[in-house]
Amino acid sequence: MESSPARSRKTSSGKRHYDASRRQDDARARRRRVVEAAHDLFLDRGYGSVTIQEIAQRAGVSAQMVYAAFGSKAGILSEAVDQAIVGDDEDVPLFERPDHLAALAPTQPREFVAGVAGSVTAMHERSARILHLVETVAGSDPAVEELRQKLHRLRAIDGRRTMELVPDEGRRPGVTDDELRELLDHVLSPGGYVHLIDDFGWTPDRYRWWIERIIHDVAYGSD
Repeated sequence: MESSPARSRKTSSGKRHYDASRRQDDARARRRRVVEAAHDLFLDRGYGSVTIQEIAQRAGVSAQMVYAAFGSKAGILSEAVDQAIVGDDEDVPLFERPDHLAALAPTQPREFVAGVAGSVTAMHERSARILHLVETVAGSDPAVEELRQKLHRLRAIDGRRTMELVPDEGRRPGVTDDELRELLDHVLSPGGYVHLIDDFGWTPDRYRWWIERIIHDVAYGSD
């Protein structure tokens, strides 16, 4: 029995869609391998000593593919930072992610502060070291300095968004929103996390407990 032209066209269209989806998935998987390889190499050996050829070799792709996908080593670093902050390669900002929003949803001070401390600690476990690397490299590389400035702008925006959610009930009088935001920006810095965890041997649980106590004491007073 011969197939109709309409059925043949439908089958051909479905195959093309499948092939296109598989190519997209393959390209995304290659990008992930490049980012993971670069992330590990940068932290193991430092940014300056790592070459794109070495990143490509570890990721199992060509250097040409890396240049085509990311443009430069700084472009790979930028993607590595973005993925470390949110935890995956989905193009969804932090403040649009359900888990982060859920952590900031409580309206009671104690629960809200615990949510902030837990979310920040989890994020720092993923991203603090690569963010700290950006800070240390920026002075010697204009492209990384540009990335550093962009990250500071985004951090300030996220800080203001967080402040909009801080429960007003029980707030310590005399501590303005700007003062609290500036203090938290300092206390919750990625560099501080790296210093306490890597240099002083703190555990993430101890860090989370410490920042939860500081945030609550400054914003609401000690119990």
